[in-house]
Amino acid sequence: MWSPTKAKGAAAAKKPEQQLFLAAVYALCLAAAVVGLARTHLLHNFRASPLCDGASCSVSSSLRGAQQLLREAARKVAAQHSEAMALGIPVQRLKYEKSMAGAPSGGGEDEEEEGGGADAVLEEVEEELAAAGADGRSQPAGTQRSEEEEEQEEQEVEAGSSRQEPPGGDEEGAEGEEEEEEAGRTSAPSPYQLAVEDCADLACLSKAGRLGMHPGQFRFPSFFIKCATTSLFWHLKNHPQVLAADNKEPEFFSDDCGYDPAACSRKDTRRYLFDTMRLGEAVEGGMRAAAVEASTHYGRNGHLLAAPVFPWLKVIISMREPISRAISMLAHNLDKHGSGCLTKDSVFKCLERDLQRDTYGRPFAAWLDAYPPDQVFLIQYENITSTAHGSDVLHAIKNRLGIDPELPGSDLGIRNTREYHLMRKGELKEGEQADGWPMKKWQYQSLVDMVRPDAQTVADLADRHGLADGRQWMRNWEAEWKATLEECGADGNCVVFPN
Repeated sequence: MWSPTKAKGAAAAKKPEQQLFLAAVYALCLAAAVVGLARTHLLHNFRASPLCDGASCSVSSSLRGAQQLLREAARKVAAQHSEAMALGIPVQRLKYEKSMAGAPSGGGEDEEEEGGGADAVLEEVEEELAAAGADGRSQPAGTQRSEEEEEQEEQEVEAGSSRQEPPGGDEEGAEGEEEEEEAGRTSAPSPYQLAVEDCADLACLSKAGRLGMHPGQFRFPSFFIKCATTSLFWHLKNHPQVLAADNKEPEFFSDDCGYDPAACSRKDTRRYLFDTMRLGEAVEGGMRAAAVEASTHYGRNGHLLAAPVFPWLKVIISMREPISRAISMLAHNLDKHGSGCLTKDSVFKCLERDLQRDTYGRPFAAWLDAYPPDQVFLIQYENITSTAHGSDVLHAIKNRLGIDPELPGSDLGIRNTREYHLMRKGELKEGEQADGWPMKKWQYQSLVDMVRPDAQTVADLADRHGLADGRQWMRNWEAEWKATLEECGADGNCVVFPN
């Protein structure tokens, strides 16, 4: 049964519960208001931050903002990288540690959907740097390269790695470093070169010649050419490793010094060394060109001066069949200078006089006494001018001199002939042969008998020193003499043409 007293007690019991509920409601409203104010403040600040994407400030949009910041940083690094490379500054490409990307980011599924997480960001940064390292340019943000471009980049990187680290590993790398060190050592002037730089006389050059040189250097002067020299001199003059004298036949030691080095004046010596032999150019070139001259008179008495002054000298001695050589010299003086024996005497009288005086054997023996056989190169003129053997002989000469045998070619280019000089004077047309020299058969035979003993001396010396086959040497000249005698007429008249 309902009682007012009971109802009043029940209402009193419910009052505290209502008050607690209302207090909770009020507290929640206050908390909501605080949270709302805080969120409004935070949103305001986040939207002003580059981490937010426009008006949105969700987790995913914040991650996109972070990615953008990383891209901008990558572009700045790439730009600095490219600038350093352009300036030639050594740059080591940065490598990002993938382990850093493995740390948990707390982004959950949104990260994977919106940007691939930290791994994707770092991969994009590496791609930015790779692009700058491969072609010196950074790609704009948002630009994606095709698979072909990425494959090409990988190939270029691999090619670069193969150039920097050649097959063979550390061992070959060490050999390469040793070669570089050796090149560095040889790039410095050699003791010989340093000494020659201060030389202005023969005594200094002779003393400097005892010092060491680098491979590929030549002592100064390097070689002389003796007898039948013109064509060979002009051929070698065009060789890039040869420094030919300004004047083919300076005759310094013969005409200026009288075959006595001590008698050479200081003025004439400087002129010979610097003007004629081009010593200054040899020094500027690092002593890497072989200096040569071809004074014909040295063949007679050069041994008196060359050995004491230039003991390192290489000597090329070209010997022509004696009668042809003597006729050629007489004709040279007549055709080029309008002088000499032929202006007043017959060719036979001139030859008879010259061949008795100008022999090969005695001066050749003196050269062999002064120089070891490995510094003497003997050639038979008829071989170097022949179409069958000329190129081989020329190749062998250049090998002996230590210069490239293939340059400047394999054709000697005969130029000091009588036809050559008469054509230059306009007295002979190209292709025409100059007139021979009339002589009786007995006269020519007597000249052969005169020169044969000296020729045999040369052949014996050449054979003894291992410079030539003596028997073949004599057979070659005997064939020349026989051919001329067979051309004589039945009346005993001959026309002699030098070979």
